[in-house]
Amino acid sequence: MANDLTGEFDVVAEFAIPAANRLLAYMHACERFPHSLAMYVDDTQPIGPGLVVNPVLVASANIDGDAIVNHDDIGTSGPHRGHVAAADFFHSGVDPLVNANAGFLEVEPTPSLLKGRVQMQLSAPRLELSGISGANVTARVGILARYFASPHTAPLAEYVRGELLLTTPVGQVSSQTANVVVVNLKAAQLSIGFTPLFTSQPVSPEDLAGVNLLIRNALKTSFMPSSSTLPSNVRFLQFKTLSGAHNAIALLLNMNTARGNAATFNQVVLGAGDDFAFAVSADLVRAAFQPALDQILATPIEPVKFDISIFIHTYHITYTITLGTATVAFESGQIVLTLTGYAHTGTSVLPDFDFTARQSFTLQPDGATANLVVGNLALDTSSSIVNVFKDTAVARFAAVRDQALNQSNVFATVRRILSADANLGGFLRSLLAPPAQSHLPQPQDVDLAYTSVAIQPSGVVLHGSMGVPDWLPARVEFAKIPAPPGSVVTDDVVSDAPQYSALQSWIPGGGIQRFEWSNLGQPQPFNVDENRFVLKQSPVATTSVAFAPAVRSVAAYSPLCLTIRGSRLSSSGPVSAQAVTATACAWGIVPVINGLKASVGKLVPRVTLTQPGPGGLVEVIGHTAAQVDRAGNATPNLIVHFADERSAANLAVLAEALQQSKRADAPTAIVAVVAENQIARCRYTPGIIYAEDSHQIWEQVFAVKHRKRPFTLILGPTGHLLFQHDGALDAGILAAALGKLLVVRPAIQPRLLATSLTLNQLSPNFLFAIAPGQDLTLRKLFGRAVNMIFWKSDSKPSIDTVLDLQKSMGKSSGVAPALLAINDGDTADAIAKVAKEHGLTATLVADHQRDIALAYGIKIWPTTVSLDARGYVKAIRYGRVSAAAASRDPVSKE
Repeated sequence: MANDLTGEFDVVAEFAIPAANRLLAYMHACERFPHSLAMYVDDTQPIGPGLVVNPVLVASANIDGDAIVNHDDIGTSGPHRGHVAAADFFHSGVDPLVNANAGFLEVEPTPSLLKGRVQMQLSAPRLELSGISGANVTARVGILARYFASPHTAPLAEYVRGELLLTTPVGQVSSQTANVVVVNLKAAQLSIGFTPLFTSQPVSPEDLAGVNLLIRNALKTSFMPSSSTLPSNVRFLQFKTLSGAHNAIALLLNMNTARGNAATFNQVVLGAGDDFAFAVSADLVRAAFQPALDQILATPIEPVKFDISIFIHTYHITYTITLGTATVAFESGQIVLTLTGYAHTGTSVLPDFDFTARQSFTLQPDGATANLVVGNLALDTSSSIVNVFKDTAVARFAAVRDQALNQSNVFATVRRILSADANLGGFLRSLLAPPAQSHLPQPQDVDLAYTSVAIQPSGVVLHGSMGVPDWLPARVEFAKIPAPPGSVVTDDVVSDAPQYSALQSWIPGGGIQRFEWSNLGQPQPFNVDENRFVLKQSPVATTSVAFAPAVRSVAAYSPLCLTIRGSRLSSSGPVSAQAVTATACAWGIVPVINGLKASVGKLVPRVTLTQPGPGGLVEVIGHTAAQVDRAGNATPNLIVHFADERSAANLAVLAEALQQSKRADAPTAIVAVVAENQIARCRYTPGIIYAEDSHQIWEQVFAVKHRKRPFTLILGPTGHLLFQHDGALDAGILAAALGKLLVVRPAIQPRLLATSLTLNQLSPNFLFAIAPGQDLTLRKLFGRAVNMIFWKSDSKPSIDTVLDLQKSMGKSSGVAPALLAINDGDTADAIAKVAKEHGLTATLVADHQRDIALAYGIKIWPTTVSLDARGYVKAIRYGRVSAAAASRDPVSKE
């Protein structure tokens, strides 16, 4: 029989649509939903009746399980399916979203005839209601896509931004093996609609119909069903969407009884401000009381004895009590246990009588459950003797009540019945578990907490709030996609512009709305794009009257930065959209040493990492080792200028001379070797590679030591000397030499320099000394955030970064992060000297053999790695971290 509150169900859990979207957002953050995909598409083969269906999409991933960034590396469909995949070492270790074998379908798909390679970024899905209650779920997903059609197939726009609307049935599959809830993407009822918001070229209605057909076939043939195991105490679960004052998605639960009819439940029990509400039938709670009722009826009641005086005689009265019934009923605002019985005395002085005892209970919210609270016990009789009988009888009943309630575990049983964790915690945890191949940390539980309880004649409604664990930081990463082979120089452009793809960037739980590309230190981005995750730098345009190509130095040891802007829902409190911004920079490098000595003794030539500083002067933010090309395949021509104080102020002449040479066929880099005490007085010139002249190592490398400055060298790609000039810079003389002597070679594309770490990766462990004879592992610090600075004793930005972070830690409230200053390769004496001179109070870690630096892939000093309390990488910063930046909670690679 249907219950007025819950219909034919024991428990109904209703989630407000915003709260459900918060849960879906965290599933996206846990990679239960994809965020970046690279796939090979082949939807050209017709399918015959009863045939095994090949997947329309086959995903391509690198060894870390991330989507392939270079579209040329996306593979075609292979033979890995069924038992072959299980027996293959690589494939058995991966749990891909895309099937290796699609199996049989309910409906045979009609091919869209599309074939090619596609890369996609997907935002967190959002639930919507179509206005019709039922068992279907509708989700909207934002998509950024890049598509490369195969030869002789229908072309489509290369770049597309749009929204995908999916409506699919959600049901339950029960078997002896598992009891699971399955989202069926293969069902005939699946409804698909893709709305393009931007396309890089016009899309016809026929094109859009083909895209929708491709999506339908891909979902049916290539995607694993999304399934989650039900908790052991839940036998049946059904979904239903509800429209009302507060739209909701309802989970209809039966614990032991038969599957209910979803049509018997139609009311929205959510209140204003609720994230979720639990409606529990009165029958389910009454069942928890039954052992106590049975025990009460089976327990003898101690006789009630009292004295009564009539005139001059005192009578000793004894009433024996017989209980007749014990029932539990739900009333507005309370649960009432009612006892009926008969009181008998053997004397004729007082009469026998019937009585009714009413014990009230209320419920008090306690986190994700509610406690049963014992209220008043009232006694009503059919006799006027009640006032004499009452006090003693009530005490007798209370003793039996307490004994029965405690021994039958009613309090614990009611807590369990009303527990959101017990009823849905396991189900929610299964939704949030990352895939097996994910490197994400295991999530914490969803935070469910009741805020109020309402007792009704038909049951209990518990109103609550829901939060998810704090969001993981946004991941900002980009990689260079090599230009295709055969890049050439034409009459008006250089067609070797590299592309940079941010395919692997994502906002856990949200979506990226804008990509901003910039150079470090520049106030404004040079490229802002809402529709593409790819930066394709414009070819170098002509500027001269003769239409000769403009000539610029090879950009190297300069950072390219990407800022992503987007949003996601708040993780706790009222559900609201929150803006997310994160930035990452990567340094482009090229070899500047080839065919020469890479080091002199124990000294390694280093390049100074710079950015425009105050007043347009050079600001030094770090150092890195000069790149060496022993094979001779990647080094450009070189202009190396050893500056004195005067020429250091006029380095722009070097770039002007290269421009005037008109040698666009000879990639050339410019290196300015400047005395350490002069570099801060140099005016920043884009395209110049600055090198501080420490220990005259650059002079030793180029075999020009003890030579009077200024002087200028021109070297070919193999390191051989082509030209040398003593004295002040002269653009005309230098341009003439460059025009004549530079060596023709293919375009030089800088590669990006970064650590081997990725955000949200568990930090590599290592051992370090905290005192003489006392060692500690990094793992022992977990439970507290950690900042690690990799530094050099002769790198001022490194030392300044340590000092900045020390200062910021002194101002932090609460428990400050542990600060490890990991010295990269210096001697103990050098470390001790610098620490004493500058007052370094951070925990100093000596990494003489570079074991730690190599494990972390450190190539820039300073590099700051921030870990959260669990030891996962939260942020990576290259170069000096200012005090202001250090005081902020880092959220990205910067």
